[in-house]
Amino acid sequence: MQKIIILLLIGFFPILTFGQKSHKLLRQGDKSYKNKDYSKAEEEYRKSLEQKLTARGNYNLGNAIYNQKRFDAAIEQYEKATQGAIDNREKSEAYHNLGNAYFEQAQASGEQELLSKSVDAYKNALKLSPKDMDTKLNLAKVQKIIKKQQQQQQQQQQQDKQDKKNEDENKEQQQQQQQQQQDKQDKNKDQQQQNQEQQNDKDKEQENKDQKPSEGKKDERDLSKKEAEDLLKMMEKEEEKVMEKMRKASSQPCNATKDW
Repeated sequence: MQKIIILLLIGFFPILTFGQKSHKLLRQGDKSYKNKDYSKAEEEYRKSLEQKLTARGNYNLGNAIYNQKRFDAAIEQYEKATQGAIDNREKSEAYHNLGNAYFEQAQASGEQELLSKSVDAYKNALKLSPKDMDTKLNLAKVQKIIKKQQQQQQQQQQQDKQDKKNEDENKEQQQQQQQQQQDKQDKNKDQQQQNQEQQNDKDKEQENKDQKPSEGKKDERDLSKKEAEDLLKMMEKEEEKVMEKMRKASSQPCNATKDW
């Protein structure tokens, strides 16, 4: 029985040694962290975790990285802490800081869906520690930001919809104006063409009026009344002369014989 106890102690001794060394490194990291030497604290926390994995080691490492504004890496350590923590208080603190890291990462990256993860982390922290006022305040802050963003998105959507409507109306109005302008141009073109045709007709009519009759010919419609009477008298005299010649020719005797 004694040998067995000795063997157990011998087997347990390295574990104690590693645990003690891990704890010592953890304490050194805490000291550097309090001095705000976060880079050195990170190094010592990592060495502590190499000796022994603990939820407290992940939590502290997450805090050291968080203060160096490497929020994505801090999120990884806080998640490990929430999974490994057995004590509700430690797990609640890990969820609280996980919510903070998600929030800061959302602000830095612009990935707004991370805000929802921040809300979930705060709610998990409050399930374990319902009276934690810091977590309640952070949760209310993030929920207010999300609500404001949703309102802004709705307003932006409404504004985009109104801008699209205005754009369509302006486009339609421009098309109508262009069509009216085209119709006006076509109408003016038709009117000009019609005026030109009328002017051509007038010019042609005036040209016909300006033409003189040929020499030696005179339109009977241009004869005066006196000229018509004189012309009639001349025709009567000519006719009397012809009749007189015919009477003389009929009164002469015919030859009885023919000349051969």
